Amino acid sequence: MSLDWLSPEDARRVTAYLQERYGIPAGALAGLRLFRRGGYVCALREEAAAAAETLQAAGGGLRLVKEMGPGRYKPATRGMQVLAARAGGGIDLTEAELRGLLQGQTLSTPLPGRGFVLLRWEGAVVGVGLLRECRLVGQLPRTVTEHLRLGGDRPLV
Repeated sequence: MSLDWLSPEDARRVTAYLQERYGIPAGALAGLRLFRRGGYVCALREEAAAAAETLQAAGGGLRLVKEMGPGRYKPATRGMQVLAARAGGGIDLTEAELRGLLQGQTLSTPLPGRGFVLLRWEGAVVGVGLLRECRLVGQLPRTVTEHLRLGGDRPLV
């Protein structure tokens, strides 16, 4: 079983989405090959891609986006944490706001518009949120955020 590699056109489409929407520099994806797995577009380093084909691997890679339909994507938390670490933009959250999102609350925000946004806490990308007409809904998987700590040993959640 071989991996379902993206065509050059599809790879350009995903790369452009990540650059335009989240400010991820083009160089951040250099040396990566993109493939589909379970509704997601994932990335492997070129060196690992050759080994994956040889070993007939069916898994692995870094999830970048979930395909929501033709040309529509939802960014994956782990991929955004890795690729967007040096990108600008997103919403900087306070401790109280992050706690609220983790508890399932919807936050009011002065930001207009709709769509997915990067969520930052203390400068680091902690995940993705969904902006809907001045309301922010967290899309933070607990498996990713449960290790976060505030001020020493106090758990965030």
